[in-house]
Amino acid sequence: MVPVAEMKPQVQPVCGCAMTSPPQPPPAKNPSPLPPTTISALDQDTLREIFLCLPSLPSLVRAALSCRTFLDAVRSSPAFRRRFRALHPPPLLGHFLTTQDTTIPTFVPLRSRSDPDIAAAVRGADFFLTRLPVLKDDRAVSVPVPPPEDDDEDAVSGSRDEDEDPVPEWSVHDCRDGFVVLYSWSTQQIAVYNPLARTLDLFPQPPGREDCEGDYSEFYILTEKEEDNLPCRVVSVWHGEYGARAMVLSSDTSKSQIFPWADIDGLWPHNGKLVNGCIYWNIGMTDAPVFNTATMQFSLMDNPPHIRGNDILTAGETKDGRLCVVCAPLGH
Repeated sequence: MVPVAEMKPQVQPVCGCAMTSPPQPPPAKNPSPLPPTTISALDQDTLREIFLCLPSLPSLVRAALSCRTFLDAVRSSPAFRRRFRALHPPPLLGHFLTTQDTTIPTFVPLRSRSDPDIAAAVRGADFFLTRLPVLKDDRAVSVPVPPPEDDDEDAVSGSRDEDEDPVPEWSVHDCRDGFVVLYSWSTQQIAVYNPLARTLDLFPQPPGREDCEGDYSEFYILTEKEEDNLPCRVVSVWHGEYGARAMVLSSDTSKSQIFPWADIDGLWPHNGKLVNGCIYWNIGMTDAPVFNTATMQFSLMDNPPHIRGNDILTAGETKDGRLCVVCAPLGH
């Protein structure tokens, strides 16, 4: 027998490169930390969303007055202000009182020491009405915004004498939604001022006023300016022995719209009340004169039933803006 040769596996060479594992990616670098975000880096839309979380209107005023960026964010968006007012009805800050021994109305704030935001809003507002015009050569000149305080006394020039009247005689005719309507007995100017925002609109003497000698004038502001960023509009009502007439003043034009005389009486001086676009005067024995600011028409409203002849009825406004009538018996 021929011995069988021992079988051994044969290893064949493989052409090409040897098999290796894929290269591993380099280890990831630690990301550089982002710069910290500050309140000053936020855009106006983000700021307004944050402001909606504030608890009240005084807190918004306090925040807006803290820096120019916040103030611009609030002022530049009427839509934001409408949303904020819908969420936070504005509180009453105080009352303006007009007395004969003062040249400007006196503001009497309500006592609300428990609310620091209301107290701060009162302190930051211009309730002294310092931007009302001053008399100069028998003309009213607008007062500029005061410059920052300077420790150098010589840097301030042109200061008024201590005995000089700071402003002409002004009286309040209407106060609504943060705006005050005033009339100057010295210059016969009309001013619409917002003490919180320190915005001022001035109107010259109404045309044709010299033909109404002895008549009474009343002025009311239409607050759609705040709603839609429209020009300031004021309704003036003159009334006397010949009846009554209305005039509309607008801050964006020098012209005034004057309406014809209406044969209506019973308008008690300075007792009108603007409610939902209508002005109601003190209600008399049988009816009350009414002026509709949308149609610019006068009319008469019947008295409520069961009213005695010696009762005085005054128009008012409920919390939701509806008309109400307050009865005050004479002698009480």
